[in-house]
Amino acid sequence: MSKTSGSRMLGALCGVLVVLWSCGQVAKADFNYGPATKIPNVSMPGASEPRISPDGLELYFLRFGDNTCPEVWVATRPAPKEPWGAPARVDFPPGSAKPIFDIVCLSPDGLELYFGEGYPGLIVNTRLPCAADPSGYGSGDLWVSRRTAKGAPWGKPQNLGPVVNTANYEGCPSISADGLSLYFASERPGGYGYLDLYVATRQSTNGPWGPPMNLGSRINTSTAEATPFISPDGLSLYYSVGDLRSDIYVSRRTAADAPWGTPVRFEPVNSSAAEWFLSFATGDSTVYFTRQDDVFRPMTYDLWQVEVLPVVDFNGDKKVDLVDLVILIDNWGTSKTLCDIGPTPLGDGKVDIEDLKVFMTYYEKENPPVKP
Repeated sequence: MSKTSGSRMLGALCGVLVVLWSCGQVAKADFNYGPATKIPNVSMPGASEPRISPDGLELYFLRFGDNTCPEVWVATRPAPKEPWGAPARVDFPPGSAKPIFDIVCLSPDGLELYFGEGYPGLIVNTRLPCAADPSGYGSGDLWVSRRTAKGAPWGKPQNLGPVVNTANYEGCPSISADGLSLYFASERPGGYGYLDLYVATRQSTNGPWGPPMNLGSRINTSTAEATPFISPDGLSLYYSVGDLRSDIYVSRRTAADAPWGTPVRFEPVNSSAAEWFLSFATGDSTVYFTRQDDVFRPMTYDLWQVEVLPVVDFNGDKKVDLVDLVILIDNWGTSKTLCDIGPTPLGDGKVDIEDLKVFMTYYEKENPPVKP
């Protein structure tokens, strides 16, 4: 935040002390969503499964060819507000086992890359010349590759082992912001349908993963649940529901140890096509996802994005002014309120300095400083 912004914020906060106003009833924050567009410099036929890094500077995705197994690609940028550079293929050390990648995600420090081998039914129906890695445990496993520093080459992929993997399919990993929970999809026995969502946890980022737990009947149904993404605050779980024409749903909870709420469709990204693999990074105003016209024709896949803009006119009077600021301050420290607009893109479940930062960027646009 600039010195000028800080001064104006202080002045605005002082104004709060002399404004007597009651905010009345409060609802959850509202957002405006832009149209779905292909990602500039990155989108291409056959591109799928975008996953942005926690710092918002790397965008990993898969690239399918007409008759080739998918490859991992990455686009980078110097800052979250900058455009993406031209993507490049990610290479692994010579002699590494060649798993069939199905989605990738980065650990919070950016030094671990988790991925799956790819859904067997997709490989069979697309007639791609691929096979599961013979050193694994079944028809699709979860793997991890590590690097010593950001920008360093990725090391040889390692299987996550028999506690996480089974003789059935496991894939679509998403790791939490603290690195202690790993969400994924699995066909293992004992679920509610042929593809359910699970979570494995560990005590430390250097510790082993414990036995996975099914997320339960609130999340899982008799159909397919896949491509989970746990939000950076750990309070929202986005995932796809359905098979050939899947939509993206979201379930929310009030705390990390609270039960998941009833899932609802995340309408800003859904269409008559299939949508999968949603992700976003804290501080980036964009949500990324895959849209595909035919799940068995990889060249119909592509990468899409939707811009998210918070509604900061809290009382609906078509102005962003001190009255709105009073509403924000009056709800300071609460959760899931009208004022949970920061950090971008979708808030973090509480009203604090992050919301004030977002509010002030809009306040200053509508109320520019008076030049002397």
